[in-house]
Amino acid sequence: MTNFQTRKQPASGNFTRPGQLDEKHLADMIRKLNDPVTARIFLSVVYDYPELEMRFLGSYLQALETVKRSQIQYAKARALGLICAKLCIKSAQCANWLCRLTFKLFVQLREWNRSAQLKKSRVTQAANDENVIYLPHASKATGTNN
Repeated sequence: MTNFQTRKQPASGNFTRPGQLDEKHLADMIRKLNDPVTARIFLSVVYDYPELEMRFLGSYLQALETVKRSQIQYAKARALGLICAKLCIKSAQCANWLCRLTFKLFVQLREWNRSAQLKKSRVTQAANDENVIYLPHASKATGTNN
């Protein structure tokens, strides 16, 4: 066989007409109607071609149900997310309040401790003052050293 000669393609059983491909694609899409994205695409096609609504009524209803369920799930998830966000904010505020309260208590305890130490030192100083003998002019010589 030379380069210029071509082989005849054998007749294959895989040859399908475009309508069969469309039907196969539609059948695959109908099988996936539990997916919200596929259901939305299917509904947009049905809305564009209203005659398909009556032809594929069951699939149309299944797509509607899938879209409604996904909207309900999204709404529940959003509500739960909002509740969690509020809970996180409240817990952060509570932690902030506890930190401030702890700091104030620490400052108060430190002041009480200082005042108690001052009282204690005054009492001990007063007790020591009673036992101390003050000599007049302690810097002058007492006469032992000439």
